[in-house]
Amino acid sequence: IILRWDVNGDVTFFNEYAQKFFGFREGEIIGKNVVGTIVPETEFTGRDLANLMKEICLDPAKFEYNENENIKRNGERVWIAWKNKPIFSEAGQLIEIQSVGIDISARKQAEDALQQSEAKWRSITENSIDHIMLVNPEGYITFINHTPPDLTPEQVINTPMTDYLPPAYKQVANDCLQRVWNTGEPDQFTAEYEMNDGSVLYYESNVGPVKEGEKIVAVLVSARDISKRKRIEAALRNSEERLRLLVEQADAVLWSVDRKLQFTSSVGGGLKGLGLHPNQVVDGGLNLYQFFQTQSKDYAPIKAHLQALEGKSGSYEFQWQGRVYQSQIAPQVDDAGNITGCIGAAVDVTHRKQAEEA
Repeated sequence: IILRWDVNGDVTFFNEYAQKFFGFREGEIIGKNVVGTIVPETEFTGRDLANLMKEICLDPAKFEYNENENIKRNGERVWIAWKNKPIFSEAGQLIEIQSVGIDISARKQAEDALQQSEAKWRSITENSIDHIMLVNPEGYITFINHTPPDLTPEQVINTPMTDYLPPAYKQVANDCLQRVWNTGEPDQFTAEYEMNDGSVLYYESNVGPVKEGEKIVAVLVSARDISKRKRIEAALRNSEERLRLLVEQADAVLWSVDRKLQFTSSVGGGLKGLGLHPNQVVDGGLNLYQFFQTQSKDYAPIKAHLQALEGKSGSYEFQWQGRVYQSQIAPQVDDAGNITGCIGAAVDVTHRKQAEEA
């Protein structure tokens, strides 16, 4: 695009390519001001282009190279990179400016798209509770949004990711990264991080490929602090272990059956008095009818279980193998509120009964 315009901003020359590009015939543009024809009064950025044209005329050397938004006859906005050359009279007075331009609209669109993408990326990473890292093929961290409290991003950039893992987890992490590089498929690993004060944090890391076309150029690691969950799990395991020991040592029997009265569990120290091991009746595939060797639905244990399947908790006392047991039965309900079976607990009250009768 080649044009010349005078100090008033009026077009004095408009080459053939400029005519085709902007959509103006020579007779339609010569003598017209650039502002309002090929230059909008304001850019979409808010910049005052009418004022810019005046500034170029006042100091063309300052604007030897300039990029601004232009407009075609049909209203389409375009970006042009201009090289402006002042033309002076013999007396040294500025009379015209020759502007040679190239269309850079595609480049500007790509730049805008990149800026928007970068803005979204920054928004995602800056507001994420996870530690998000980019790791290059050599295993070095090239980006991290935030770090554990005892480190800074400046400390970890361009250092191996595994430098911050205990020896026991280095190979686990390396193997995971390598699988992603080799397969292009997401993977994950869990590792510890030891703070300077000796406390330990636990992280669950999801790892995925970053591609340019079909080529993997980096891997993205999103590490979430699961220390609180780990502590809860450990507390739960300890609680379950204490409960297990309590059940095993208590002189009681606890069991569960499904809707067909098939045993699904049987535990408790009271099993010894029956000559049974934990879950022996489960492993043997027994149901209540087989265990009590009866088909009668009026037999107290059977009847109580059938009532529990209808939603009614109850208790009963019965004698078995020369012992007296006090039992409690209740429905077993799933998360949806459906009765899936029964749970029961029986305590040997033989000694108490004997004392009462003495």
